[in-house]
Amino acid sequence: MSRRTKSYLQTGQTGCYDRYGGRIACAGSGQDAETGLGAAWQSRGRFDLHNGIVIDTATGLHRLRDAGFGEFPMTWQDSLEFIEHMNQEQVLGKRDWRLPNRRELRSLVSHQTTRPALPEQHPFENLFQGWYWTLTTAAISPSHAWNVHMAGGRMFYDGKDQSFMVWTVRGSIAHWLPATGQRAFYDAHGLRIEASGSGQNGAIQAGRSWPELRFSVGETGVIDHLTGLCWYRCANLADGDVSWEDELAGIAARTAGAYRTSTSWNHWLIAVAHGRRWPPQRKSSTGWLRSTGPRQPACMNPTGPGPCIWTEEWWVLDRSSRDAPTPGLCEALSSSKARD
Repeated sequence: MSRRTKSYLQTGQTGCYDRYGGRIACAGSGQDAETGLGAAWQSRGRFDLHNGIVIDTATGLHRLRDAGFGEFPMTWQDSLEFIEHMNQEQVLGKRDWRLPNRRELRSLVSHQTTRPALPEQHPFENLFQGWYWTLTTAAISPSHAWNVHMAGGRMFYDGKDQSFMVWTVRGSIAHWLPATGQRAFYDAHGLRIEASGSGQNGAIQAGRSWPELRFSVGETGVIDHLTGLCWYRCANLADGDVSWEDELAGIAARTAGAYRTSTSWNHWLIAVAHGRRWPPQRKSSTGWLRSTGPRQPACMNPTGPGPCIWTEEWWVLDRSSRDAPTPGLCEALSSSKARD
């Protein structure tokens, strides 16, 4: 996915760390701060303040500057009723305040900062460094709703009878940020209810709608058309639990050699699977060589440069220019589907 592609925000993380929490160089680490994927934002200039309302230029959402406007924790149902009263009173001249859904509240979190986990130089006041409610019911248990911890950025779900803080939002989130997918409505006890007047996530479909065909499935890769991300189809590549550092190393080993061109103008075909490279083959005078045999990549277009399909866990790609960026798994899947 291009760093310029908008489907989710960058996390805000700028540092890279070892397993002990020590700061390390980001180059070659494969960590969040090195890849920097997602829609970029900067702490300086992200927020505009207008008469007690903060406009988040990264998402388009409007929030109360006073993050403690509710003054005390309240249950989830009480928070909905509190906001209904805010709208009746037209707080700050507005009558469309609501609880943020889980994506909207989490979008405010910076994963580089703590206590609070908000972007540096944020303008908010009276922030409680604890749990805040979201509008989103937990599908795993509809008597629970999601909440976000503003000291560390964690997200979890708790019973709707618990008491947490309320931080209201208004406006439409950026159209390219995905909706939560929630369409059902539940009361404080987890029972299904009608949508009318509920003020719930299912009624407020904020964000980009999910496409009718969300996933395209290849032999080893899956494209998510909502976010533009591509996932390995196997969700257990390590075949068991591994440490965080070992997994980063394993990912680097799997992907580093994917049809890279050599240092000369000759083109090499390199396959990667579980960190091993198949012996490369050169371009011949009569065309592009195609690998044969079990567990080897089979090129879809052996007479010229082009994407190749996967055979079991092997996958390869090809570029005709040494200086062109090496395409990823998603590009191979997209190209193969386009050719089918």
